[in-house]
Amino acid sequence: MNLNRTAAISIFIVTAAISAAKPPFLKTFMETYKPKPDSLLAKSRCLICHMPPGPPIRNAFGRDVQAALRAAHERMVTPEILKSVELKDSDGDGVKNIDEIKAGTMPGDPKSKPATKPTKPIKKKKKKK
Repeated sequence: MNLNRTAAISIFIVTAAISAAKPPFLKTFMETYKPKPDSLLAKSRCLICHMPPGPPIRNAFGRDVQAALRAAHERMVTPEILKSVELKDSDGDGVKNIDEIKAGTMPGDPKSKPATKPTKPIKKKKKKK
């Protein structure tokens, strides 16, 4: 019975720690970038930094944020920590994190990137005779 009690307390502590970690990050991210509510980014919530189905495994963006936290000797995500990884291409899809965030796509998922706008054909100037 003592073993069951210890296991239950351990599960409670781990669950509380995970729950306590998510909301401050998500709130900071949303306040910093203000993604459009109907965007994939805004709807993804925890998956902005974590692999499906959710915590604790981080995706490439989440690992970059975690590394920035460690480098800054911080425990809580701040706008400055988020901004320090903006110019990275965490997921290696050829698009910087900040450009994905602005487009409402996922900076940690290489399959999610902004739609490219078709380039306009260059018109050749006619030579005068």
